[in-house]
Amino acid sequence: MMKTCPGCGNPVPEEATFCPHCGKPLEGQTDGPRYQSAPGASPPASGGESPAIRTLRQLFCSPLYLTVAIGYTVTLVSNLLSLLLTGTGLMSEDTTWVTGLTGATGWTGDVSGAMNTAVWSSLVWSVIAQIPAILVVVSLWMMYASARDRSGAPLKTAGLTIIRVIQIIVLVLVGIMMVLMLGLMGIALTTVGFGDNSEVFTPLVGMMLFILVVAVVLVMLYGVQFIRTVDSIRKTIWTGTLQGNISAYVAVCSILGGIVMVLNILLGLLARAPFTALSGVSGAVSGICFGILLFRCRDEWQRLKAEQTLTESTVR
Repeated sequence: MMKTCPGCGNPVPEEATFCPHCGKPLEGQTDGPRYQSAPGASPPASGGESPAIRTLRQLFCSPLYLTVAIGYTVTLVSNLLSLLLTGTGLMSEDTTWVTGLTGATGWTGDVSGAMNTAVWSSLVWSVIAQIPAILVVVSLWMMYASARDRSGAPLKTAGLTIIRVIQIIVLVLVGIMMVLMLGLMGIALTTVGFGDNSEVFTPLVGMMLFILVVAVVLVMLYGVQFIRTVDSIRKTIWTGTLQGNISAYVAVCSILGGIVMVLNILLGLLARAPFTALSGVSGAVSGICFGILLFRCRDEWQRLKAEQTLTESTVR
């Protein structure tokens, strides 16, 4: 037996309480969906959330996501502490140039004041440069708190929006810097020349420029795919139905980036910098876990799409 949805007019199974096409509640269902209806939407689960939103909520409050948030937070705190201790000389064996000259007078006092001003100015600008990372950490915990909320409030996308804006700004700045760097290198190479060794150095430099261009393209591609992935999740939360795709390229790059962070552990141990080593550990863990989380999200995406296709074919 089939009945007609009063919202979109499509036929739906007799036992259905929500339309699988538009998400509108049918007869006997008084609790409407807490998301915007869209063509092809899956029937909402109990509580008014669609399977897509329920899946995202589970992923955002999963132990894997919590590991990513904790790891990124530890990395940020480690970097800030490292900047504070190394920038002020507190981790140096010889800190007399910072403390011994403070009470000096005359030209020695002037030098002391200038050096301290330079140190603290550098430290302040280093901390300012960490503001995007601070905002990302706040956004990660905002998403976790929203996913853990059991009051019936809808899943919020403010954290994802902040991350998206930050990534766009970083992508634009990195693109400008890369273009300027490549332009300056090209001008320098065409101006200087290699004299009698041009047959040897010209192909070598050309290969280096090619590798650099490929690296720039890969970095820019990562930024674009990351933004698209975030947009897919945001639009899915807004509409209650799957939108876009989760990039496997971003997942692979995240895992590779986590593996590369192991070098920070070695550098920290060799330089006797504990916070650098700790940053390497947390960065490696968060990067690898984030890539795994994206792969899990891709698997759930494919599963939900298969279920949605099966539901639509059954209705027809």
